[in-house]
Amino acid sequence: CKNIIIDAEKKGINVKEVGGMSKKLKSARKDDGIVELLSFEGIDEEITGVINKIWEVKEIDSEATFSSFAILTRTNDHANTFSRALERASIPYQFFSSKGLYKEPLIIDLISYLKVILNFYDSLNFYRVLRMMNFSPEEVSRITQYSDKKGIPIFETLKDSHLLSKFTAETKIKINKLVDNLNIHYELSKNKNVGEVFVSVIQDLEYGKYIPENTEDGFRKWELIDQFYDKVKDFENSQVDAKLCSFIDNLQMELDAGEEGPIRKKIESQFDAVRIMTVHSSKGLEFDYVFLPYLVARAFPSDQKRDPIEIPKDLVKEILPGGDFHIQEERRLFYVALTRARKGLFLTWSTDHGGKQLKKPSRFLNEANLINEEIIKNQKFTKSPGFCIKRTMSFKLESDETNGSGKELKGFLPDHFSYSQLESFKKCPLEYKLKSILKVKTRGKPVFSFGKTIHSTLHRFVEKSLKEKVTLKELLKIYDEEWIFDWYQSEKEREDFYIKGKESLKLFYKDFKENNNILIIDGEGALEKGFQIKLNGDVILGMIDRIDEVKGGVEIIDYKTGSPKKTLAKDDKFQLLIYALAAKKVLGLNPVKLTYYYLDDCSRASFEIKDGMIEKTESEIKELIQKIKRSNFKPSSGWHCKFCDFRDICAHKKI
Repeated sequence: CKNIIIDAEKKGINVKEVGGMSKKLKSARKDDGIVELLSFEGIDEEITGVINKIWEVKEIDSEATFSSFAILTRTNDHANTFSRALERASIPYQFFSSKGLYKEPLIIDLISYLKVILNFYDSLNFYRVLRMMNFSPEEVSRITQYSDKKGIPIFETLKDSHLLSKFTAETKIKINKLVDNLNIHYELSKNKNVGEVFVSVIQDLEYGKYIPENTEDGFRKWELIDQFYDKVKDFENSQVDAKLCSFIDNLQMELDAGEEGPIRKKIESQFDAVRIMTVHSSKGLEFDYVFLPYLVARAFPSDQKRDPIEIPKDLVKEILPGGDFHIQEERRLFYVALTRARKGLFLTWSTDHGGKQLKKPSRFLNEANLINEEIIKNQKFTKSPGFCIKRTMSFKLESDETNGSGKELKGFLPDHFSYSQLESFKKCPLEYKLKSILKVKTRGKPVFSFGKTIHSTLHRFVEKSLKEKVTLKELLKIYDEEWIFDWYQSEKEREDFYIKGKESLKLFYKDFKENNNILIIDGEGALEKGFQIKLNGDVILGMIDRIDEVKGGVEIIDYKTGSPKKTLAKDDKFQLLIYALAAKKVLGLNPVKLTYYYLDDCSRASFEIKDGMIEKTESEIKELIQKIKRSNFKPSSGWHCKFCDFRDICAHKKI
């Protein structure tokens, strides 16, 4: 670890200049303070390092309490990460935020339960309810996998005598009580307002049993429940129809619009706890020891400008250095953070945040003369050894209330893998766990129904065309026969998709007549060729839509009903390369060209296989499978969260 310890000047902390702002960072204390810069290899090590440092300082400073420490972050998301980490480390904390009520795990649980009251067959939210009711990860896995195997909703699964026989008497009692409560609350929701239903839920589920008494964590959780209840009462007071179904409809509109829910801040606290807040919220406050984490480029300073309109210069009280106004604002926030500490200031950063590229330290560290290019070049990182070696307990960042650790799920891993599984894991390990291990059911989507319809239609049409002449009219008749009516939100949406499909098929019909080079294998066209690849004992399954003959070998074609692309990024090519691997190893073919065929306009995005591509893909598949087997399925939040099927039950979503 590169520790840069800057002894304070005789009368206090001094960091010469902050980005051209001629201000001295001095405290009013007569004794010296310190500024310490800690750098780490990865984000987990950084979080663990902060927790270790808190214990270390407490041992050195006998007067320090948990309330002596504050963790200041640039965003609420970063603050949320630390609050979850401190909770798992059994360190009392108080999180001050102005928004994020709907992202609190406790509130997500309650919302999921309220949704299940209205729809017992909502398996997505039912999964969250099972975790909420303290079913173990093994029990949840057994229930969800049995539900998937039998093709029945979780609610019906809980009444299955064969499954119940596999559980202990204690678990059976818990299951029966949950089913009984849901029936009671459903009947209540038909006649009573949402407020009465909500109070009944809290009482009947004996929520107090799951919330620790006389602790900061328990106090905070009751505070969150109280604030959500205020939300319920506000809805009741503003609506003629204040039933649960209307409340959930209104709440879902807020969630879909990206609302996070307001949280009332309450800085005063009778409990000894580490303070966690954004830098914005810390203005005017002071703490003995301050941690400022995530000091990397694009995080602090952030690259998200709040307002594209700059404040007129004559309205700005302070003379600012020239340059981008957003950076000036961020620089002032950084200055605010540095001046919150009385005794010690700890600034931390790490290079690996889980993305493709390593992070660079914040430019503000260089501006404050805390770091320079030579230090970055010769950087040696700390792999934090786990939480407080001198204590008997051990802190590991491997589980939380949403995903749990991976160890107890090893026996539930799928017996095979596929491209969609691997891609899901790459995007977010938690999504992979929910979808492929626990097999939590989600609501269907129009695009899935439409895509399946088109694929089935094309398969029948092309297969028949290889044997006899098929007219356009016959193609459209096949389309009508294969049409799937499910999951469209309205008649208009269904009609729009139907018309779009007809137009695409007309284009395809014309293109197919001119470009029909389908490979024939054993007298049959190479259409929807299933495959099974074995790599180091692991099985990868898949299906190739179509294989054409081309000069020097074959062309692998995958149909797409989404928006056409002109160029393909590296990640886009992964699916086709898996298919190329299968064509070579299983079918004994020589794939030379890989193509996505976009049915919207019959355009193609293709690339030729170069030396080493297939071998590299095979290695990548093996590596991904090993990562899955070792994974604790931590979430990987990002822009993709807004499209995730599990966003409504995930406490880690970033929307």
